[in-house]
Amino acid sequence: MLLERENRFLARCRVDGPAGPGTGSNSAAGSQSRIVRAHVPDRGRCLDLLLPGQPVILVAASGPLRTTAFTLLLAKAKSAPHTWVSMDPAGASRLVAAAVGQGLLFPGHTVLGREIAHGRSRIDLLLSGDLLCEVKSVGAACSGVALFPDAPTERGTRHLALLAARARQGLPAAVVFCAQRGDVQVIAPDARIDPDFARALERASRAGVLVKGLGCSAHPRGMRLRGEIPVLV
Repeated sequence: MLLERENRFLARCRVDGPAGPGTGSNSAAGSQSRIVRAHVPDRGRCLDLLLPGQPVILVAASGPLRTTAFTLLLAKAKSAPHTWVSMDPAGASRLVAAAVGQGLLFPGHTVLGREIAHGRSRIDLLLSGDLLCEVKSVGAACSGVALFPDAPTERGTRHLALLAARARQGLPAAVVFCAQRGDVQVIAPDARIDPDFARALERASRAGVLVKGLGCSAHPRGMRLRGEIPVLV
């Protein structure tokens, strides 16, 4: 359970688990609670997700630069239907790559490369046919609509401008919004949060950038691809 999001990168959580040696096996449930700190991969506001008292899923993590022993991987939405939501934006490009491989997106294409240098930025995927594809992870939602972004994103706006310039040159470009929660049926830009991004998405679409959405369900057992869902531009 989440106790507090201390900052964008760090959460304090309560973990319930089996009692270890010397913890007192005479306790009623034979279990113990401990307070741990976990890394938060999603830097967004996560307003309906990372709230005190909300259930979360942590995974053990280690590394020479780690300052925490856990990563916060999933959080349960406070609003109905209280779905699990992935907190791993980096996982979105892997999900899109898997969807391409299964023919759920861009049928007939294959993934040729990742993290492709383009100008001063990097675009997530290179597909066959020289199709550059940027991926955006979507975690926020309201009334069945997944909303991106949940915090202003200059980087996202810059990516759209790069893709639009490429499309105007007659070169293939795409952006895929990956909704990492199973309670949404459509994706839309959140112009209240970032009007610049919403305008940039409209300009990119008019320039010929392919705008697609991928629906996924998050579960403690793993992620499941649901297939393509529409994006309102």
